[in-house]
Amino acid sequence: MGALLVYSIIVGVTLIPIYLIVRLLMSGLTCWRFNRGLILFGYLIALAMPFVIGWIHSIDFSDGAVLDIEVGLPSVMAVVADGEVDAVSPVKWWCAGVIALYFTGLLFFLLRELFIWNRMHSVISRSSHVTMPDGNVLCIHFDESIAPFSWYRYIVMSQKDYDEGGSTVIMHESMHIKARHWLDLLLAEAVALLVWYNPAGWLMRNELQAVHEYEADNGVVTGGANVRDYQLLLIQKAVGSRFPSIANSLDHSNLSKRIKMMLRKKSSPVQRWRAIAAVPALALTAVVFFNPGVAEALESLSTAKVTNYVAIMQEEPAAAAVAEPEQSPIALPSQSGEGDDGVYRSAETMPQYEGGEAALMKFIASNLKWIPGGKNGRLIVQFVVKKDGTVGDVKAVRSLSPEQDAEAERVVRMLKFTPGMVDGKPVDVWYTLPVSFRSKADAKPASPKKAPAAGESISGDDAYTAVETMPRYEGGEVALMKFMASNLKWIPGGKNGRLVMQFVVKKDGTVGDVKVLRPLSPEQDAEAERVVRMLKFTPGMMQGKPVNVWYTLPVSFRETKQSNSNTNSNTAPGTTTTTTTTTDGVSTTEVSYSPGN
Repeated sequence: MGALLVYSIIVGVTLIPIYLIVRLLMSGLTCWRFNRGLILFGYLIALAMPFVIGWIHSIDFSDGAVLDIEVGLPSVMAVVADGEVDAVSPVKWWCAGVIALYFTGLLFFLLRELFIWNRMHSVISRSSHVTMPDGNVLCIHFDESIAPFSWYRYIVMSQKDYDEGGSTVIMHESMHIKARHWLDLLLAEAVALLVWYNPAGWLMRNELQAVHEYEADNGVVTGGANVRDYQLLLIQKAVGSRFPSIANSLDHSNLSKRIKMMLRKKSSPVQRWRAIAAVPALALTAVVFFNPGVAEALESLSTAKVTNYVAIMQEEPAAAAVAEPEQSPIALPSQSGEGDDGVYRSAETMPQYEGGEAALMKFIASNLKWIPGGKNGRLIVQFVVKKDGTVGDVKAVRSLSPEQDAEAERVVRMLKFTPGMVDGKPVDVWYTLPVSFRSKADAKPASPKKAPAAGESISGDDAYTAVETMPRYEGGEVALMKFMASNLKWIPGGKNGRLVMQFVVKKDGTVGDVKVLRPLSPEQDAEAERVVRMLKFTPGMMQGKPVNVWYTLPVSFRETKQSNSNTNSNTAPGTTTTTTTTTDGVSTTEVSYSPGN
């Protein structure tokens, strides 16, 4: 579904400069056939533009044909609950909302289109039919409220219109049929439906219909009809309902402009060169789609789904160091992080691949094979790193294609980790790994160094999203959660919920570039930022040197009203407490406020 929306966006944006060229530079010229061809060619260019952009993206001027692979961010991954991944990114939900809105509008206009088709078919079917010498079918009905129109080989008009100017109307509509204007309208209507939210789609269709009328009017006038009488007929028939989207109606276009066009001197063929302005306009449009930010946003939309929607923290440009599911109203698991299935969602020491994330990337890149006929894109694989460091329970939580999913699973099962540890003992731990397939002529190792779209780099030095040794808080995640719990304060008037903080752990272990990925309230966001800036880490390492690394931390606020049955004797009413809880095995800092009586 997201892929169709992205296709629609590219088509719609491409139509804008084409329409402006036709409307501003070409609409006043009498070269109607040329204008018609220009509009139709513009439609084809717009429909092909997404494929052209994708093709150019896939070009590499190196030799060979191997796989370029990018994988994983940090090893503390988002978790799966009941077969779905918790969405912690508002951007991802925004993508899903846009997709839902697009398909709602598309459904509305499709139903509208079916209604118009049904009404037109009803008018034609209840009319009396007469086959004319040229093979066209004249359909006469008695509904005077419908203006004359033509579709395919049918010329439809009321008995009154036939009596008052039947021969001229038939000549006009025969011009439409002869020129096969109905085929143009099918294409124009399909594109307008595809980009229903973009005015350029509907305006381009109207411009095409106007060109059709100019061309038909010219055929009638050059065919020997009296120009004055024909113009009077157009004025008389400029009333009544019509079928604006799929049929050529006699009264369709602006009458004053049509009359002026009949009297206008024929344009010079040299003026057709104005259309050359479309070339730089289209080139500029294509450049827009090669912007990295635009390309990344379109990729997010193309892979998004409204149902079974997957939004994993590591997919954010800024790396996730902690990701956790929404709070469960059911009984909480133990503090240790062990889930109902006996597999930990987080551990005191998370599983590590020997050599770190960079070595993991290289292993995946060197073993993964390109699938002939496969497609470029990213899939998400989730698996359990078992107590002995081997991999088990592999599944694709975001699929790319059955064959590519299977290939990713094959390579993942070859991995060997240092197992996760709890209380000094090895445990089974869930691990999530994003894998991207891109067909290129020269494989380049995926570099973890990438400034995230969410923020600027610090001090002119890019921050890494994944490194050989990730930043670590002294004492591990449990100690980090306890520090947050003991320092966060409840904000009077605050609301329950979770915010997500993102920051850079700098080379000296201090925190910088703090920002809120998912806000809760300005005051609570500021309180979380205050405490986050107090943190001190062991910095991340790359090739034996400390580096700046992006880190993400979720913090939950919850107000707890006490009663006689559950009030802790150690907690006075009207006070604030902070606790560390574990939901589905992931530690989360909560600030609780107990109102006084």
